[in-house]
Amino acid sequence: MNERSIALVNDCRSPVSAVHQVAFDKLAGWFADPKIGAKDGPGWVPAEIGIGPRTAERVKSISYLALDVEADAEPVKDDNGEPLRDPHGDIIKRVIGPEPPSVDDMLAELTLHGWRCSLHTSYSHGGAILPEGIAHPRYRLIFDLARCWRPLN
Repeated sequence: MNERSIALVNDCRSPVSAVHQVAFDKLAGWFADPKIGAKDGPGWVPAEIGIGPRTAERVKSISYLALDVEADAEPVKDDNGEPLRDPHGDIIKRVIGPEPPSVDDMLAELTLHGWRCSLHTSYSHGGAILPEGIAHPRYRLIFDLARCWRPLN
């Protein structure tokens, strides 16, 4: 069980509020039972960084590689040019780029290559994304690295 440092944050703009040592299997398990709510809620940073500001120069190492996979999208606006919002207050978006592979297709590729990783859908997967009636896969891949990466690697 190789535990690595991760940081916790209260929202997308807040400083690091806590630091934990977490093994990959435990980290992957956190996403098995997602809490649905507003998009800008608590989060985690896959890095060794102390409590305080979230700045690149404070990162000592990258613990896990996290990649967001989604199509390019733009905000949908009303007649006054203001972004439309969903019931949680988050901006509704319209896809303007090619869609990524489906979750099942991506899992098949990752399994084929034998990479140790976890996949979980992200906030807007199945959410208010236009056009309606078309799948808009949005997910995050978390890769277990052979070793932590230093900032200059």
